[in-house]
Order: sequence, then structure tokens, then C-alpha cells
Amino acid sequence: MADTEKIINAVQIIHEKILAPVIYMCEDEHKIEFVCFCGAKTSRDDFFDAGEKLCEIFSVPVEVVDILEYDAEDGMEIIDSAQLVFSEDPIIARIFEVGLAEDLKRSRMELSDMIKRKTETGTYYLQ
Repeated sequence: MADTEKIINAVQIIHEKILAPVIYMCEDEHKIEFVCFCGAKTSRDDFFDAGEKLCEIFSVPVEVVDILEYDAEDGMEIIDSAQLVFSEDPIIARIFEVGLAEDLKRSRMELSDMIKRKTETGTYYLQ
């Protein structure tokens, strides 16, 4: 398990490259993943560079990713199971979480509508 000093250092390294007001950490014995709710468009190189620097600190593979790389269901799973390691403000974290929950709700409604269309018309697509 990562110690507090390393996590604080990791948050500072992530903030050097990435505007992320909320950061979660998922870890297992083989790797660590920092999941960021990004406030601005960030290049993949910035995520990769931050991950490379963090590999040196943690001595295990580290990946830094944007929550938008996951679908809404996986994003909610991350929020439920990961450790919140940084939040500029608890309200900001809550806003991101509620937004993700709304995305999940919307995607489930779209799936439900598609299944209903298939049942009623025999096709998934609108005609």
C-alpha cells in the first residue's frame, strides 16, 4: 500500500502536468492507477509523462488516466472502490460524481429505449 508521503508527492507531480481538481487512486499489488477528473483538455503525453515519473517513486507500474477514458458504469465503479486522494473542494468532487451518475443514468435509459425499439420494431435503429 502506498504511504501518505508518496501519495502527496504523486498529486504534486500530476498537478505539474494536468489540471485535475479531483484525483482517485486505485491500487493492487501489481500496479497503481491515478484517475483524474480533468478540468481542461490534456494531451495523452502529459498523462504518460506523469505516469513515468510516478513509476520511479512507487517502484511499480503507474498509470495516470482521465475518467473520460472509461464509460459511465466503470467510472462509477472507480468512485465506489477507489481512494479519493485529492480534491480541491468537496463540492467539486461531489459535482463530478453527480455528473457521472447522470451519465450512467442516461446511458441506461438509452439502452432501455434501444431494447424497447428492438422488441417493438425488430430493429435497434430508428427508421
